[in-house]
Amino acid sequence: PKAVTKKNLLRQLKAMKFFQTTKLDWVEAGLQVCRQGYNMLNLLIHRKNLNYLHLDYNMNLKPVKTLMTKEWKKSHFGNAFHLCHEILSLTKLIMDTHVQF
Repeated sequence: PKAVTKKNLLRQLKAMKFFQTTKLDWVEAGLQVCRQGYNMLNLLIHRKNLNYLHLDYNMNLKPVKTLMTKEWKKSHFGNAFHLCHEILSLTKLIMDTHVQF
């Protein structure tokens, strides 16, 4: 009974307009993850009004100018941000090496 209801649930979800299926190869999916991750980190930076920090496309976070002590202290992020940053940097590195060759 559980397997049958699970199949029905998936079929019902597939029929809804909110759940659509598409076929992607893993390179396309990886590139989308990199792009969306970049946008996410950028939004978090600008949400804290840290316009003096620049995130380049290799996920490197660099100051635009020499930071004052107050700016430097304000620009500290939490562990979750840094974990996402490292994971996205690794993903970007893997995608770049694969796409290059």
